[in-house]
Formats: sequence, structure tokens, C-alpha cells
Amino acid sequence: MIGVWAMLFQACSNDALIQSEVSDTELATVNIRVSTRANGGADTNMDANEGIKALRVIVLDENWKILDNWYREGLGGAEGKTEEQTITLQLPRTKVRFLAIANEKSMGRSFDTASLMEDFSNEYENNGLKNIFNRAWDNETPAFPQTAATFSTFSDVEHTISIKTIAEFGLPMTGIKGGYDILTGAGSGTGTGGHHDYNSGLYMDTKEENSAPIDLTNATSIDIEIPLVRCVSKIVVNVTNAMAQDLTIQSVNFGRFFTNKVYYYAHSPLHLPGEIRRTRFNFIFNTPESVPSNEQKEVFVGYIFPTAIPNMSSDHLYTIALGSNVEGTNSEQVFFKKGDAIEGETTDIPRNSLITINCTVNLHELTVISDLELWVLPWKDAGDMDDIIFN
Repeated sequence: MIGVWAMLFQACSNDALIQSEVSDTELATVNIRVSTRANGGADTNMDANEGIKALRVIVLDENWKILDNWYREGLGGAEGKTEEQTITLQLPRTKVRFLAIANEKSMGRSFDTASLMEDFSNEYENNGLKNIFNRAWDNETPAFPQTAATFSTFSDVEHTISIKTIAEFGLPMTGIKGGYDILTGAGSGTGTGGHHDYNSGLYMDTKEENSAPIDLTNATSIDIEIPLVRCVSKIVVNVTNAMAQDLTIQSVNFGRFFTNKVYYYAHSPLHLPGEIRRTRFNFIFNTPESVPSNEQKEVFVGYIFPTAIPNMSSDHLYTIALGSNVEGTNSEQVFFKKGDAIEGETTDIPRNSLITINCTVNLHELTVISDLELWVLPWKDAGDMDDIIFN
């Protein structure tokens, strides 16, 4: 009997650590607009299943304890391209923070209150849920890479498997309002070339106006906008067949730069989670992809965790090769090498970014042109990309 009472006491104690005790006798109407575009512009580059399919909004008091935990699924529409969702909540007239999480199941977890209780430990007693959301998605089996179409894949740490697609659960996205300091946790960086998880600044316009909780003390009705930032990067491979014969592609093969974890929210100072692992992936077509003579075709769309690698390392390179009926496409070639603006020693593919690799195949030669852009309007060209020719 004593053991039962101890368990009940522990449950009640932990519940008090994450559940707010703010009175709800006086309420304010809060209209919350969550969008994949912070400035309200159209997401013209969104493809199928890249929008909001499920949404969670967690409302916290100024001490990072839960006031409300709202969740809905089935929001993606026929193509999974929903750009925004507006919800209305009745909240206590106090200081509040908002966390938005879209498509959490794409990462294999839930942020319902019961699951957050399992994450909680007494070492975070004075921070409510702040330290939990300062962590990384860290599954034993990484949720990404995923693809738009169905592939088999072979990595340098796994046997051939069937890769997941984004069709069911979409892409993970997070947003925040009134809690910028969640992005400034020191965390634990990785070794050489693993410092960066860019784009923490995408969560809000300026740090100062978003660091403090939103004060509802004198509010009766208020509108809140929360921009969502994708926690992954997108890689698109286009192939132009400049030969007189058809090109048959069996696989798209990438170098050892795929990482196995990502922070819920980008950190500043910028770094990747600790104990990161980088892996090589070959994506094998279930049915070989044919590119007719003198035509161009999009052959691969994939989604990866943010990554950074040393520019001088021969073990970790941004490379691509095509397994095909033309021998010249089979050798690995670097598609992206651009000195980092901050340290100059790493090359980074940040979260919420798109890198497009355009390949031109001649009989014994493959030309690769890559381009990196940020997934936020207006799209910005990263620049400094060189044309790469290899035999």
C-alpha cells in the first residue's frame, strides 16, 4: 500500500511541475494563426504533403507550465498542402507563451501532456517544460531521411530497407511565440564540423520583441501569429540526358552527410545535437527511372536533417553519383562546397532549406550544378555555387 501511495504522490508531484496553477476565472479570446509563411505570402514552392497535416499548439504560462494543449489531425486536405490554420482559445488573463508543432508523428512521437510527463525529470523543476523543448529528437531509429516517392535504400550502417515517404505524416515543423530563450540553450555541440543548426532567426522577426511572454492581463481579444519552420532540409535531383540514347537510372547515391537527429527548435549559438552520426545513403528505385534522350526529368526528392561537415574531410563530403547504364555517372562527385560564413571551416545545409542538384549526362561525363535556397519567402540564392564536371 505504501508503494501505491508513493507512486500516486510522484505522479501528482510531476503533474504540478508541468501543469500551470493559474486561475481561469477571467478569460481572453486568443485567435492563433499558424502558418508555413510568416509574412502571409503564398507558399508557391510547396509540394504535396509538405504542408500542415496535423497541428499541436501548447500554451504555457511565464514559468513554462501548461495552460492548454490543443491538437488536431486531418488538416492536410487532398494534397497535404495546407499552408495555415487558425484556432481560437479561451485563455487566462496572464502572461503566456506559445509553442506550435506540426506533423509530430513524422518524427515518431507525441507531445500530448502524458508524453511530456514521461520526458520530465526533477532536474528541470525550475524551468517547467523549457528544457524538454530544448532537446533533440533522438530516436534509436532515425525518422529521416524520407522521400516523396517510394524507394529502397542502403546505408553504410544498415541493410537494404524500404525508406519511409512523407505521404502519411508529412514534415516536422515547429514555431514559437513569447519564448525566444528556448532557442538559446547551450546544448552539447559535436566534434569537428558539427556546430551548426541554422535558421533560429526564422522563428520570429526580432529576438527582442519575442523573448518575453505575451501579456494577456488586460486583453479581452487578441490575434497571435506563429510562423512554422521545417525541421528538415529538402534535396531535389534533376537529370538532363544530353545523349543520343536513353538513360536508365537504378539508384541515386549520396555521400556520408546524413545526420541522425535534430533539435526541436534551432539553437543559437548554432550547433547540431551531441553524439551526432553521419551516414551514407543510396536510394534504389523499385523500378529503374528512364530519362529519354535530350530530355530533363526530376528523379529524386528527399528530406534530411540539418547537417554540417568539414570542408577538408575526405570521410564526409556532399557527393552524388548515379547508378545507371552509363559508366561515367557512377563515380562520386562533390555537388556542394561553400565555405561557411561564420567559421569558414564547415559547409552547412540548414533546416528549412532547399538544395537543387541539376545533373547533365553525356556519354562519359556528368555535369552537376547545385543551388541552395532558404525555405522562407522571399527565397534567397545562397550564391557561390560552382559548376562541377566529372568523368
